[in-house]
Amino acid sequence: MKPRVIPEIRILLAHTDAALCVSARRALERLGCTVTIAQNGEDALARFSADLFDVVILGVALPVCDGLHVLREI
Repeated sequence: MKPRVIPEIRILLAHTDAALCVSARRALERLGCTVTIAQNGEDALARFSADLFDVVILGVALPVCDGLHVLREI
């Protein structure tokens, strides 16, 4: 069976656990996704306003401004 071709999905990932971000990025990139990692809530908002994303994955307890604040702003 031929592998199904999935159009590139652009993901913004913001979480406090760096190891989780790296693991998630590797797994998602193997599936053909492009992953951008934000270090905190403010960084996530800046990256979201500067680029287009299909999916945003947020941790709730982000430094600077939390994930719920980021979600409301988005």
